[in-house]
Amino acid sequence: MRVWGKKKLSGGISIKRKFTPYPKIDIDEIEESIRQNREERLKFVRMYAEWVKRHSNKEWSSQQRELMGNPPVEEKDM
Repeated sequence: MRVWGKKKLSGGISIKRKFTPYPKIDIDEIEESIRQNREERLKFVRMYAEWVKRHSNKEWSSQQRELMGNPPVEEKDM
């Protein structure tokens, strides 16, 4: 650790401030992480789009209603 300064406290006591150097950044690792994240997002979006195509809005809204803790709506209420 490197010392970058002293600070005086009340009563004449001084302390040394220390800092740790920044960690080394691996650009290739960051780029790979960004690429993997993008692929995962696209995979999820495609999967969800397929789900939306196969299910009706009515089914989706009833699932959302249950998720929010509301009782299901009867057919006559819709």
